[in-house]
Amino acid sequence: MDMKIGATICALLLTACDNQSEILPADEPALLDRVDSCDLRKVFGTCVVYDLSEMGNWYVEYVERACPRNRRGDIFGEYKKSFICPPENRIARCEGIVEDPSERYEYDKHYYAGTAEHFSWRPADVQVTCEHVSGHFVAENQFTGLFSLVTESDCYAEVEFLADGKGELRDICSAESASAKLSVIRTEFSWYQQAGKIIVSLPNSKMTFEYRASLSCSDFGYTGHSPGVVNEGMSYFKVPLDCK
Repeated sequence: MDMKIGATICALLLTACDNQSEILPADEPALLDRVDSCDLRKVFGTCVVYDLSEMGNWYVEYVERACPRNRRGDIFGEYKKSFICPPENRIARCEGIVEDPSERYEYDKHYYAGTAEHFSWRPADVQVTCEHVSGHFVAENQFTGLFSLVTESDCYAEVEFLADGKGELRDICSAESASAKLSVIRTEFSWYQQAGKIIVSLPNSKMTFEYRASLSCSDFGYTGHSPGVVNEGMSYFKVPLDCK
């Protein structure tokens, strides 16, 4: 390429060709394949994950500079390249937080219990915070386990989500006599998470469940709240019931 033409192209792109290595050093992974984190667990009980493939170079430089300190220069955390926030002591995540709607700059924020002196997050608190910033709330291990639907009839329903992405719906009816067995209709399914929801694939249809960190226990005659999932207005409480 002619040197004058090359210099003109660089000028038009507002990029110094000789300095491109400063933006993306050769010894660092490509932005397309890199996930960085701002580790604030020791101070705030949080950790922020940045998918660099979703960000421009300006944002990458900005989040790296802004992570460890506040405006007064107090050190709060550590920016870690090619690091994903760990699962230990994590109780919930808020995914898809939009920092700059015009640029679609998004990140995920992880919340922890017992890692910071003054911050020990609870799933219910994280859910409120996450909804305030229009993110997708995901509690740690929220979807796996057995959930039971409360009804006043002789029949009730259970849904069980297994860790391998499989599960079972059970329609259970009480026996007419003490000597008879319960009537149980079982339907196996597969499930996956999408935007903070559980999508259940049945043989001929699909169901969508949403997690709730604090369903009212008033249906049982108790005060307090307990976690569960909701489908079309019906509440399935996680077993065992834990009203607090």
